[in-house]
Order: sequence, then C-alpha cells, then structure tokens
Amino acid sequence: MQRIVVGIDGSEHGRRAARWARDLARPIGAQVHLVHAFRPPEMLYAYGMIGEPALPSDEVAHEARLAAERLVAEVQEELGATEPDLDVTATIEQDDPASALLRAAEDADLIVVGTRGFGSFRGLVLGSVGQKLVAHAEVPVTVVPAPTEE
Repeated sequence: MQRIVVGIDGSEHGRRAARWARDLARPIGAQVHLVHAFRPPEMLYAYGMIGEPALPSDEVAHEARLAAERLVAEVQEELGATEPDLDVTATIEQDDPASALLRAAEDADLIVVGTRGFGSFRGLVLGSVGQKLVAHAEVPVTVVPAPTEE
C-alpha cells in the first residue's frame, strides 16, 4: 500500500478518519492524501430584502476556499506534528465530495472517510458520501466508526 486518500470536511468524524489513516500509513511508509471538497452553501449568499444575493457568488466561493485551505492546513499540521516523516499531501476542490474523492483515488490503494460529516441527517450511521464511495469506488473503502459514546 502506497497511497491512502482521506476525505475531510472539518467534522470530528473526518479528523478521526485522518488520524486512522496516519496510523495505518506510518509503519508502511504510505502517503496520506487529504481531500476536502466543498460547494458554497446557498445560505451563505445571505439574500437581501429584494431577493438579490448580498455577496456575489465569486466572493462566497473565495471565502469558502479560504476556509477549506485553513481546514486542510490545520489537519496537515495535526498529522505532521506527530509524524514529521509522514508524507501528507492535500487537494481542495469545489465539487461534490464523493466525486472528488473518487477522482483522487484513481491511483490510490485505499479511501478512508468518517461515518458522517456535517450533513443534515445526524441519525444516519453512514453518511451519503460514504454510501456513494462504498457503491462506486474501485479501491477498498474504510469507513472509520464513531466512538460508541456518541
């Protein structure tokens, strides 16, 4: 195993998946490749009184990308701080998370995700991204479970 792709979204589930991948990669010298995909939520457009967006969509996309860059840097730092020799790379895309992960995994050996992210259906055991990956990935997918106390 040489390359592990990990989906992160800012949730604790995503961070847990990244730590799990780090622990798997460390003894075998595999690369951990973080993928964060986003679509600026429509609610960020902050519609004004006459139904026009308060911020142009390119500004919303720019702010979303900056937030994504901060998140990726934070997770890279967390993984690298404990494992300075670990090869951690990252990709940020403005796209559907499952599609971005499937593309990133074309030359990977494994995809790792958490059980769920920031989706609106909190009661689901497996989020929609995990379901899509399990159904469509051409490489093995590991869904890192949440601790039992959640």
